[in-house]
Amino acid sequence: MQTSQGRYIRFGKRGSSDFLIFLNGGRTIHLEVKNEKGRQTTTQLEYEIKVKQLGHQYNVVRSVDEVQTLLKNLEIMKPYKLK
Repeated sequence: MQTSQGRYIRFGKRGSSDFLIFLNGGRTIHLEVKNEKGRQTTTQLEYEIKVKQLGHQYNVVRSVDEVQTLLKNLEIMKPYKLK
């Protein structure tokens, strides 16, 4: 985020994804947003490895269409049933 003085404020841990989606059953999807030429930094690649080692999903997305397709394929819109 950019302040009115032109400085930038960072949120989250260095290298962490731009978006975090929480799913039923404790699963998560981490989304890193890049433009068509954007590349991950070293810290972002390290974060991706840790996320995947923990069994969660990590995706680099480059358009809204990619996000929509990803979410449709996950079937996350089904309501959560309490036990």
